[in-house]
Amino acid sequence: MLNRDSFSFGVLLGAVTPALFLGALFLFNLLIEKWLVTGTFIKFNILLLVSITLDLIVMRHYFVKLSFDKTGRGILLVAFIYMMSFFIFFAKQGS
Repeated sequence: MLNRDSFSFGVLLGAVTPALFLGALFLFNLLIEKWLVTGTFIKFNILLLVSITLDLIVMRHYFVKLSFDKTGRGILLVAFIYMMSFFIFFAKQGS
């Protein structure tokens, strides 16, 4: 199922993968926060950046290991949009 060379599949995979990983990281952060009463464990900005970088690992897998250029380009486009959105919305805040 994941061995498809399609631009639209790459866009879908690039959009869904970081969202699922961000949800898992957020839940993990909440569990750690419950056990440690000291406050926030990891800031949301850091969690967001880590989840976006997961796209780069998935993209490399599709470019290098599987040689699926169209899928890799779709993932690259979504990763670029996510990164630009992050720097536009969160860089202005300063934290």
